[in-house]
Amino acid sequence: MAYTITMLSWSVVEFGRTPGPTRVIKCSMLSDGEPGYLIKAHREPDVLYGEVGDGVSDHACWQRPEDMTTPRTAYRIDAQHPGADLAGRNNRRFCRLHCFQELGPRYSFTLLNNAKMYGLDPIRFLKDLRVMRIKLGTLLFDFARNHPGVYQNSIPVAGQFYTSSGYEDELVWAAAWLERATNNKTYTQFITRAPNLWRTRKYFSWDAKFVGAQVLIAKGVLEGKFPTRGKLGQMKGNADQYICNLIQKEKQCAQDKWWTSLVSTRNNQVDYILGSNPNRLSYMVGFGPNYPKQVHHRGASIVSIKKDPRPVGCGQGYVEWFNKNAENPNVIIGAIVAGPDQGDKFNDSRQNPGQTEPSTYNNAPFVGVLARLAS
Repeated sequence: MAYTITMLSWSVVEFGRTPGPTRVIKCSMLSDGEPGYLIKAHREPDVLYGEVGDGVSDHACWQRPEDMTTPRTAYRIDAQHPGADLAGRNNRRFCRLHCFQELGPRYSFTLLNNAKMYGLDPIRFLKDLRVMRIKLGTLLFDFARNHPGVYQNSIPVAGQFYTSSGYEDELVWAAAWLERATNNKTYTQFITRAPNLWRTRKYFSWDAKFVGAQVLIAKGVLEGKFPTRGKLGQMKGNADQYICNLIQKEKQCAQDKWWTSLVSTRNNQVDYILGSNPNRLSYMVGFGPNYPKQVHHRGASIVSIKKDPRPVGCGQGYVEWFNKNAENPNVIIGAIVAGPDQGDKFNDSRQNPGQTEPSTYNNAPFVGVLARLAS
């Protein structure tokens, strides 16, 4: 969830500055999920809730959300049960600060309670939401830095499904965002002291954030904010090389002209996802005439409770809906499924989650790409 919100936020930061109602709508859509989870998950200093429910019991059932009766146990990290990776991920909520000039009154009550929780001045808070948001983000960063460790050691049930490979990348990326929001060189110093940052990475994902930090610092170098030499300049080189490895244009990379191929690669990848591929299939559900019809998604695969209010039992859903060789009764418009294998083979079956399961962390980065194309 934190990665998804951060990637959506990054899209708004880069491409959501259009004046007028459109900008407010973008910010409103982005912020709707935050008071519902991320803020409420952090209501005490040095405490952050990281999971609600249990993946094992949830996966044992195939039900609509309205029918679920599996345990909703809440799991948390704190000073005695650390999770610096989880705290670092949630720290980056502040990156959509520019939205809150419009949205402040709507959410000031919720945020005000957070300010009181930390003993912050509520009057100053109401006058300057941006300052207080940064303060809250800073405190969460300090919590992560002062209590190192991976979150699955404190929340083992989460680690069974989303195992973190480490926490240093989360802290470095959080520091890069905090530096960008505050211009405080303390965060730059934190980044330059990171021992494992100085090499080109293979990928960027919910569990691997070093590339994200390198790209943010690279942007600062291009803006003249950071020097072209030294460790920060090296980070730009790492980011450049990562992109060159993706587009596989060695000659252009050597001539520092990779950006022309990047635009072409971006366009081709978007076209491929949306249907220009050997299967002539859009991997975004609901887009175009041909798209996956048996998406691995409980709510999409079971008839709406509005059409049939009878409860669907835990195992009943597998018998009557999961194993049913038919199109889903509900189209989960806009969801991007996992996609084909390396040979472009795709088996459209909800029993094949490796290809037909959608995820928010797949959709979120794609929003920024489409926003750039639209601009």
